[in-house]
Amino acid sequence: MYEKYFSLTAEPFRMSPSIRFSFQHQSYKKIKSHVQYALFKSEGIVLITGRPGTGKTSLVDEITYKLAKSRIAVTKVSCDGLDSENLLQATLHALGVQEPGGNKATMLRNLEKRLSETRADGRLSVLMFDEAQTLTDDALEQIRIMTNYQSGGQPLVQVFLVGQSELRERVLTPAFEQLHQRILTSCHLEPLSQEETRGYIHHRLAAVGWKEGNPELAEELFPMIHSISQGIPRWINLICSRLLLHGMAEDSRHLSLHDLNAVLLDLREENLLPVATLGAQSRESGVAVRALEARSAD
Repeated sequence: MYEKYFSLTAEPFRMSPSIRFSFQHQSYKKIKSHVQYALFKSEGIVLITGRPGTGKTSLVDEITYKLAKSRIAVTKVSCDGLDSENLLQATLHALGVQEPGGNKATMLRNLEKRLSETRADGRLSVLMFDEAQTLTDDALEQIRIMTNYQSGGQPLVQVFLVGQSELRERVLTPAFEQLHQRILTSCHLEPLSQEETRGYIHHRLAAVGWKEGNPELAEELFPMIHSISQGIPRWINLICSRLLLHGMAEDSRHLSLHDLNAVLLDLREENLLPVATLGAQSRESGVAVRALEARSAD
C-alpha cells in the first residue's frame, strides 16, 4: 500500500516469514554455525529455541533452502500438538509416503524403510520438527526412538527440534533425560540489540530498493522502536509498517519521534502494542509507554 508512496519495490515489513529478508545478526549467525557443525556430525538432535517472533521459522526456511541442492534430504514437519501416531503419519506424508499404514507398527516400518532408501542413495535424512513445544510427551519420545535407526553403522536420520523457549525447559526435565542425552547442540535465538534493531530496519528497507531519504528515518526512532519491541522482529515489523503507513497518510517522507509517538498511541488504543503482550517482562517498554502517554496529555 505505502510502498508506492515511498518508491519501494515491495512491502518491507510483512509479518509472514521470508528468507528474502533474513537478517544475519549475531545470534542468527551463531546458530547457523552450530547447525553447520551438527550437519558435519550427521547424527543426534539439534535443539533450536526462541521467543515467539524472533525469526525461528525464517531461520529454518533458510537452512532448508540452502540444503535443497546438497546431499542432505531435509523434510520439515509441522507439529501442532501431535501425539506419537499422528506425528508418524505427518512425518511419512512429509516424506512423500502416500499410504503410511493403518497402525503404528506399520508406520514405523515404512518410516525406517524410507529413511534407509535415502541413506542407500548416499544422502542423510534431516527431519525438522517445527513448533515442537506443542508435541505430546509420547511424540517427543517417538522422536528420540527415530534417532536409533541405523544402517551399516550409520545413522539414518538427524533431527531438528524447533520451538519456543519452554521446549528447552521441558527437555531438561528428568522425564526426558534420554532425549536430552541425544542433543548434539542446543541454540537459543536471542532478540535483537538496539544497534541490531537499527540494522534490521535498514536491511529490510534496502531489500526493497530503499533510497535513503525516502523515507528518511530520524536517528532517535531506533532506540524507541527497540525499547517498545524488545528487539523482537515481528513487533519491529508491526511498528515500522504502521509508521510508514502513517507517513503516507500525513504526506511526510521524514519520519520523526513525533510520528512514532502517534503510531504507538494508536497501537495502544487498538491493544496491539507489544508491551500489552509482553506484560511484566517488559519493564523498560512500560516506562516508554508511560512517557508517551505523558507527552500525549501535554
